[in-house]
Amino acid sequence: MMCDAVGDDAAAREMRKHVAWYIKGLPHSARVREQVNRTRDVEEMAALLSGYLRELERSGLDAFATAVDGPLPMPAGATG
Repeated sequence: MMCDAVGDDAAAREMRKHVAWYIKGLPHSARVREQVNRTRDVEEMAALLSGYLRELERSGLDAFATAVDGPLPMPAGATG
């Protein structure tokens, strides 16, 4: 829909901003954000994100929870 309204190039530029924000904090998202920023068209970005989704599905929820949550910091003044 966006491609029809503003054209492929403008849509890809706009999508790059949103994709980077949406995937921040997900496993390996820094690498994917870097790749997204280098995409030049919508089809390339769609293929990249489809591959990333398959990678997340393969790694399972344990890898996702570890990457997103990470170890919890100790509260200030706590001993442990």
